[in-house]
Order: sequence, then structure tokens, then C-alpha cells
Amino acid sequence: MRSSVLVVALCALACSKTPASGEDAGSEKSTSTASAIPGWEDAKSLDEGELARLAAAEGATGLADVGREREDYRLVAISALRYVDTFSELPWLVEMAERGSDAEASAALEATIDLAARRRMSTEPDDADELAIGCKKLKEFVLSSKIVVPRRVLAARAAMMLRDRECAQILGTLVVPPELQLVKK
Repeated sequence: MRSSVLVVALCALACSKTPASGEDAGSEKSTSTASAIPGWEDAKSLDEGELARLAAAEGATGLADVGREREDYRLVAISALRYVDTFSELPWLVEMAERGSDAEASAALEATIDLAARRRMSTEPDDADELAIGCKKLKEFVLSSKIVVPRRVLAARAAMMLRDRECAQILGTLVVPPELQLVKK
């Protein structure tokens, strides 16, 4: 009797996980917590106040998680990261600066500069490790001739701001390439 109740319960649970008729199996992935939070839609305007509210509500990890999962919210997530108080997502920002669209790359580099301009306050135990990884990626980014010069200029600006502080050991020997020093907007 117990085993048949267990089988029925497991079948009911498994059946509840399958998509309803007319839906495809991938629709569950496209529905994320972002669509359930009105702040994400409000922040699509990229209004500074909305982005700051979203950053306070989601935190750095929450923003980056949604940005990784949802392309339609990626620019919002990147833009909101400028308002967090941790470097935990610095590696992802540098990654987005390298491989994102122009808008995403620009927002990621501006967020990195804003984070570098603030005094570091360690709010997470792994913050220092992420900061070191991000600084190493930032240095590689600045020195890469495969990346367009305007992106490298912004990355160099952020690196120079971090060089005097947390990333001194990693960025201490970084010399900004001459082609980045004379770039005019």
C-alpha cells in the first residue's frame, strides 16, 4: 500500500513538471524570477533610480545570475551592477566588456570604473578572490590587441584606478600601451 502511494505521488510530481500542451520544454527556462519582479521591467528604462533600487533588491549575484540567464535583461543587470558595493561580479563585468554587444560592453566598463572609484568594502567572503580574478582579466583585456581600442581605453582607466589599491600586486607592472594613451573621443 505504501509503495503504491509513493508511486502515485512521484508520478503526480513528475507530471506537474512537464510543460502544458502548446508550450515547449524550453519555456520554463525563459521564465525567470526577473519577469516576476516588476523592478526589472521598470529598470529597462535604465533610469539611475530604478537601477539603484534593483541593485539594492537583487544584490550583485542576483543581478549577474539574471543577466547570464536572460538576454533581454542583460543590459539592465550590467547597468545596475554599478550600484552594488561588492566586486564579486567583476570577472563577469570584464567578460561582458569583452564579448558583449557595444551597449553591454560600454555599460560593463562604466560599471567597472564606478566600482573602482569607490572605496572597497568587503561584503562577501569570496569578494577578494573575485576581485583578484577580475583584475587579472582586466589586465589581459587592456593588453589584448584583439579588442577594439575604445573598449581597451575604458578598461585601462578602470585598471589604473584599481592599480593603486586592491589590485596592486596584479596590475602593478601594467603599462598602458601607447595606442591607448593618445586616443581622442
